[in-house]
Amino acid sequence: MRRQVYGLATAITLISTGAMATDIAAMSPQERTAFGAEVRGFLLENPEVIEEAQKVLEERRAQAERERDAQLVADQLEPLYGDEMSPMIGDPDAPFTVVKFNDFNCGHCRAVEPDLAAFIEQNPDYKLIIKEFPVLGANSVIAASFAVTVYDLAGSDAYATVKSRLFGDEGPKTAEYYRALASEVGVDPDLMTQRMGSEEVRAHLQRNVDLAGELEIQGTPGLIFEDVIIRGRIPLEVMGQIRGYIDNR
Repeated sequence: MRRQVYGLATAITLISTGAMATDIAAMSPQERTAFGAEVRGFLLENPEVIEEAQKVLEERRAQAERERDAQLVADQLEPLYGDEMSPMIGDPDAPFTVVKFNDFNCGHCRAVEPDLAAFIEQNPDYKLIIKEFPVLGANSVIAASFAVTVYDLAGSDAYATVKSRLFGDEGPKTAEYYRALASEVGVDPDLMTQRMGSEEVRAHLQRNVDLAGELEIQGTPGLIFEDVIIRGRIPLEVMGQIRGYIDNR
């Protein structure tokens, strides 16, 4: 240890006493060689310093990404929270919000559902807003259009029911499947069909696509806890950690 400390101390002493110029560019070749040898020797004998520096660098990058994401959210508050066609689950007056960008044909969207539901149940001061984001083809667009239409015509409870069914039911989802499910939740099937194909529903889904682009969310699920963007699936434990970060920052 004495030799390790001495190596770094020698380099610092040479600089501070003027034996080396403090501007590396102004050093003579001999000074640069001596300085480099001392630094190299110290790092070789103390490689943990490199690991510590890497951790600091990674944390600084992560913090910069968090700040950038927070700004992305701040720039999109109205489309995130002000679109009345976006399904909402939980207490409308809850002060905090989770936003989920969802595709009914996405396996990860399906898998995160129990944890997300548990988070809302355990944190009643959070409400959940769904942005239907059908990125996996025509069947995804049909499912998203149906879900948004049910919410628009019958409200949150009906939407929650069809959301569970769309994720849980196996097999092809035909026109008759959607008509039967609409009837099950109290929506007239003919009105549902007409509404699904409306320009208003199409425009809503396009707004969600545009919003995802602004937030740099390229796939599903995308989760936003207040101003913390998560691009992908996370477990309930991590959701709780994010809540703690938001509460304590």
